Amino acid sequence: MAKLVSLRTCIGCQAKKEKKNFIRVVLDKKGELSVDANQRQLGRGAYLCKMKDKNFLDQNCLQKALAKNSFNYAFRKKITNKKFTPTSSCGDSGTC
Repeated sequence: MAKLVSLRTCIGCQAKKEKKNFIRVVLDKKGELSVDANQRQLGRGAYLCKMKDKNFLDQNCLQKALAKNSFNYAFRKKITNKKFTPTSSCGDSGTC
């Protein structure tokens, strides 16, 4: 039997890929966006593309998502905190 592949959609560029090719962003209880490095945190999540062959967040997809207010749509509430630093919870090297 064939193995099912978990497809997700990037909220920035709308690309559909396997889950492992994305970085998951979650909205915490304080209303702040943070990177879910292990993709295991509870709650609603949104996905953004990784850079090819690296664990870095694709800045083009992030800028598109911010410009289109895609986080508001993905989290089904207005996100007022635009100070999203994707590398803050990924460690000093900026990798997740």
